[in-house]
Amino acid sequence: MLLNEGLEESNSTLSSCNNSIARELKEKTLKAESAERARVWYPRMEKVNNSITIVYKYVDGLKKGVLNGVPITKEKAFELHNRLQTLKTILLDIYPGMTDTFGGKLVFTSQQFDTLENHTGFYNTFFKNNSQAAVITILTKFQNNLRITQNKLTAFCNNQVTSFDGDSFYTSYSAIISQNVMHVRQGDSVEIKAGLGQFSKKGKPEFKINGVLLNINEDGYVIYKTRASGKAGKRYVPVELTFTDGLGGKQTKRVVVEYTIE
Repeated sequence: MLLNEGLEESNSTLSSCNNSIARELKEKTLKAESAERARVWYPRMEKVNNSITIVYKYVDGLKKGVLNGVPITKEKAFELHNRLQTLKTILLDIYPGMTDTFGGKLVFTSQQFDTLENHTGFYNTFFKNNSQAAVITILTKFQNNLRITQNKLTAFCNNQVTSFDGDSFYTSYSAIISQNVMHVRQGDSVEIKAGLGQFSKKGKPEFKINGVLLNINEDGYVIYKTRASGKAGKRYVPVELTFTDGLGGKQTKRVVVEYTIE
């Protein structure tokens, strides 16, 4: 029963974490700078939470029955498995990106069993000839899988909305480079602007343009200026962006800006 107690504690911790994520996204719906996008993603998160909670409570009912001497029959096992499979379909249909990100990664029973094409052995695998304590632990593990899935999907929803307070958790980055002209004449000025993501400074970006380390302005980007010189032809300016990602790791992106002297 120690394993079951550990799983129950894990479920409680995950539940608190999931509630915290939900509160954070709800708060974003009230802020002018994030409200529009948050109001798209908050209902999706609610659907995740509500759908998983329904199945979680169903499993809880099965556990209470087992504790009162009511066994898991083939029929009950079939119903449970059907609910889990239906839940997976519901969750992945909430947003196409969830299928791309989590399509083969949502585990509700066990990694080995969930990857099988034929699920006819569900009852035999998890419930047949098992003791009451073992069945309770298995059901609690299913609930743990549900909480883990809920955590992954709620975090996914929350991360689709930029946080404007404190340190944001970034899942992807882009170097944004622009220039004022593509074709110049002798003596004309060439201006290059570079930023990270939404011209944010939260990733602590450092920019080198043509080998020159530039200071970031208050709007979160840098400007490099040079004067066109030399004979006609193409010119190439290297831009290097180094930043700290959401996990504390250093990343570097490189872009080459091109212009032509006529």
